[in-house]
Formats: sequence, C-alpha cells, structure tokens
Amino acid sequence: MRLSNRRHHKTGFPLDLTGFKNLSGLLLLLFLFVAQTAVSPNFIQPVFSQESPGDLIQITDVDDSEFPLIKVTLLTIGQNGRFLDLAGLSLRENGIPVAYEPTNAEIGLDAIFVIDANETLLTDDTGGGLSRADQVNASINQFASSILRPELDTVSVIVPDDVGANGRLLIQDSADPQAINDALASYTPLGAWPTPLQDMLIQAIDQAIQSKENGRFPTILLFTDAGRIHLQLDYDQLLQSAQAHDIPISGAILGTQTTEEELFRINRLTQATRGTTLSMPDSAALEPLLAQWQQQGYLPQLQYLSLQNRSGQYPIAINLGQQRITSELDLELLPPTLTLQPATTEITRSGPAHDTPVTDLEPKQTLIPVQISWPDEKPRALTAVVWQVNGVRQPQMNTLTPNTAGQLMLSWNMELADAGSYEFMVDAVDELGLTAKSEPVTLEIVAERPLAPTTTPSPTATPEPEPITPESMNVSLWLPILGGLGLTAVILLLIRSRRQPPPTATDAASPAPTDLPPLPAESAAPPTTAYDAYLDPLNQPDSEPILLEGDNIIIGRDEAEATLILTDKSVARLHARIARQNDSYWLYDEGSAHGTYLNYTRLGLAPKAITDNDVISIGRLQFRFKLRIRPKENHAAETTEDDVEA
Repeated sequence: MRLSNRRHHKTGFPLDLTGFKNLSGLLLLLFLFVAQTAVSPNFIQPVFSQESPGDLIQITDVDDSEFPLIKVTLLTIGQNGRFLDLAGLSLRENGIPVAYEPTNAEIGLDAIFVIDANETLLTDDTGGGLSRADQVNASINQFASSILRPELDTVSVIVPDDVGANGRLLIQDSADPQAINDALASYTPLGAWPTPLQDMLIQAIDQAIQSKENGRFPTILLFTDAGRIHLQLDYDQLLQSAQAHDIPISGAILGTQTTEEELFRINRLTQATRGTTLSMPDSAALEPLLAQWQQQGYLPQLQYLSLQNRSGQYPIAINLGQQRITSELDLELLPPTLTLQPATTEITRSGPAHDTPVTDLEPKQTLIPVQISWPDEKPRALTAVVWQVNGVRQPQMNTLTPNTAGQLMLSWNMELADAGSYEFMVDAVDELGLTAKSEPVTLEIVAERPLAPTTTPSPTATPEPEPITPESMNVSLWLPILGGLGLTAVILLLIRSRRQPPPTATDAASPAPTDLPPLPAESAAPPTTAYDAYLDPLNQPDSEPILLEGDNIIIGRDEAEATLILTDKSVARLHARIARQNDSYWLYDEGSAHGTYLNYTRLGLAPKAITDNDVISIGRLQFRFKLRIRPKENHAAETTEDDVEA
C-alpha cells in the first residue's frame, strides 16, 4: 500500500479587518468566511497530531478455546515506550465483575530496521576502525543472536536500492541469525544523499500493518544522523498511517554528538507514535531499546472463568483509571457428538459341547468404544452417560472420563445373549446440561457348538401277537359264533350239489399230462428306477438346484468341514446333514443356533426321513427336496460298475 502525498491549501481570501468599523461589517466578514469554507472543501485540512499521545491499552484477543477458562490478551504501549502499571485494573463479563489471574502471553515480534544509508554512515566517530555502518550491523546482529526467538520472531532490514531512488528489502522476515549476519556483511552502502527515506519508511509501515493483521507485534527502528531528515520526510503522511494502526516508530541518532535540532526532528516521529528516541554513539547504546522489545514479545493476559453456559455474544470491559476498553466474547457451545465404534459388527460365542447352555458360551463380555468429540472444540466434563441394548437400559458406568483418545468403554455382559441381532444406543449429558444421542449400531451374535453325535435310526419292531390260551378265551362268547359258521357251511354245500350237472363221457376221460400246453416262460424281473436328489432354493431366485452327491452331505459355513457350503450368516459353521440309506434320505440337525426345519417344523436331536417335495429350512434359507429320475445312460453305467465290483 502506497500513501498519497497530502498538500495544504491556502484560502486565498484576504482576512483584513481594518475596513470594518462596526459590528455589521464584522458579521458580513464572518458570513463571507463561512460561505467560502462551504464551497471549498479543502479550505481546512486536518493535520495528524505530532504531539505525544496518551497511553495505549487494547484488547487484542479473547480466547475461549479452553472454556470455561477465558484468556483476554492486552496490548499496552506507554509514552516513549515505557511499560504500563496495570495495578487497579478491573474486568467485567456481560456487566458482572469477575476475578482474573494476570499472566503473560507469547506473541511474535517483527523487528523492522530502516537504515538511512547516506554518506555519514561511513564515518568512524570513535577512531577505532568501526564505522557507523559497522555499529548498525552489530546492533541488528545482537538482536538476532540474543533476543530473536526463531519459532516466533522475525527481522527485516530496509535500505536504499542500488540507484538510491526507492527502498528495498535487504532482509525480509528472517528468523535465521546466521543468514541475517551474512546479508549485513555483504551489504555496501552507496553513501549518497538524499536517500529515499520517505519511501523506505512507508514500506516499513506497510509491512508492519500486514504483520499486525496477522496477530503479531511489529516495531520500527530508524537508524539516521537526523541532520537533514526534515527535508526528506512528509511527517503528516507517515503519522497518519502509523497512528491509525498504532505502530510505534523509534529512532536511533548515529554519532557521538546529538543536537537539539536532531532530537526535535526524530521526536516528531517517535513521540507521536509512542516510540523511543536515543543517541547511538556505539552499538551498546541500543541495548535498553532491544531489551524493551524483548519484553514486548510477552503481552499481558487476564485469565478468568466464564459465568456463561449458553452460546451468545457477551461484552467484555476493562477499566484502568479513566480508561475503559471494551471487546466481545463470541461464545459458541454445542453438545458433544457420540459415535459407537465396535471393533466388529459380528461376535462369535462358542461352547465345548453341542448342548452347551447359552450362559456358558464364551466370550461372556466385550468392550465397545464410544468416541466423544466436541464440535465447538471446547471439551467439558460429562455428568451422565446412559446406554441401552435393544431398548433395555444397562448398568451405570464406573467412569465418565474419556481416555487420552477421547473414548469411553462400554462393558457389555453377554451371558444371556443368544444368537441374534442387538441394537446399541448411548445418551450423554455434559456439565452445562447439553445432551447428546448416538446413532444406533447393530451387533450380530453367532453361537457355535460342536456337532451332535450321529445316531442311526433303529427299525420299528413288529409287535408279536399274544398266544391264545384256554384261560384267555371266553367260551360263552365263542360258542354261538362257531355254531353259526358251521350251519352256514352246510347250507352252502347243499346248494352246490343241487346245481352241479351230471358227468359226461368226455369229462370221464382225463387228458394225459403230455397233452397239456407248455407253461409260459418265466417273465424277467421288472427294471429298477434310480433317482437323483436335489435341493431347489425357494427364497434365492437366482440360484440353481443343488445336486446331492454322496451318502453323507454335511451342510454349513465351514469350508474345511462342510460338503455343501452356504455362506449366509444365519447358517452355522456345521449346521445340518443329509444321509442316504438304502435309497431313502434322512435329515439331521447338527446343534445349530438358528435350527433346521422340515416342512416348517423344527428338528430335534433325532433325524427325520425326507421325501420328494419336502421343504427344508436351514437358518433363513429355504429349499425344496426333489427326487428326479436319473437318465438311463447314467443309471446303466452305474449298474455296470456295480456288477463289475460284485
């Protein structure tokens, strides 16, 4: 930013009162004076004060990042760079007095050195072989080596350019003492007058304004002989910018002798900006000013506990003597965010036997982390945490303090948790009464037990009839029945004898056995029919029927043990079995948690015979058992192989 030159305009109106002999003439003159002022806006131009201003106190920052602790940082600059006594300072938040703890806050310091490198800079005042330029370099190097904090502070040096027309940055924002020393050692002043001092100071002020906008503390030091600076500077232009941004300008007058005129010319800059003026016969004379700068790197800070518990804008006021400084606490308070972060969404509980009770399955407990985060970046204590599983409230937590990762650990007792789905939710309340609720998270429990022992179904025994003994017979009951049967037989014989025709001659001659026709050849045994068994998926429209090959088909998710692998989560590791015995098929349940169903009835430990069109349910998968006639060529091949083996 370049500042335009200001010019003073003269009125051009003759202010001569000798011709006015009475009051009316004086009023006429006053009227004409006001009229010309109205039509000529540049008639009176304000001039920035070149007198020493009062002490400066500013609130530079109100930090609520550690709420409820509030940090109010102050910038204080007294006249001639002196430090202010803050004893008696009072602080109010939202109009209510609050107790505070005074401390200091580190702030970055940007030291900007301006060197008026005219011909006097090459003068050796002491005769010891050190020129004024050497003394200036020694002063800057002293600051860089003993005061500069590389992680916070910077150094800039402005000198005339190579032709002396404008200023240039010999060093800009450097935090490396060695680089600063090397740049100064390699610089050779032109030693010509006049230097572009006005342009160099404007450049320094512009850089200081930018530094202050970035939250740093800038200060400017002018090295000059001060003999002719009144011919080089537009004081009003420089002071307008420096005073508007509260940027201090200090001056070091080079040489062993300092005149009143030189002091007056430097003070016009320093006193008007709360800077310091000093004489500098050698580099040691600058040490008090550098120590003052070092202290400026630590600003006063007031720390207090806020009285607020809701978001809003609250005025901050500081009173010191007759001065009152105000700012605002812009407070944003938001509830915490709760996020359930289980290591897995499926937990497998297992037991040593096929009939292990659910209370004996392992593991019996698991930890579920809950991540606590603060959208307003103001962590606070939690006063209550409530969590539920399937709507059932769980026991109170032992601690409400998150760990270093910002997590709480929920300890879930799973002793009564059988296979199934479980929904988790967490609610919390912080110390301000703000509430938060997590999104629900569902965990799946899978129960695994070993296979049940395989049992072969025994054939059903045919009951033998009880032997009839005389003692077991009721003679009185059987006599009428036997008599009726005998009478019926006699009657039938009589009827048959009356209907039978008399024998003929032909009938009397019986044919010889050789005259009988030959017996028909013994017919061949009917061919046997072979079947293939299939499981036809019912609730899996894109799946093809599954051919059951072998006499013992084990169904489950275990790829190492199962013959028929089903990857659905409702299917146990070893879930069910289909066995073929003498062309009949039997269905077994292997102790699965979700059960095996035949025609929608759950199987127990005993197997059930299955036939064509039976519906088999394994977990949540359903199949129809199908028997299909095996193609003749396959059956013939199988029969031939069986004959060969026989």
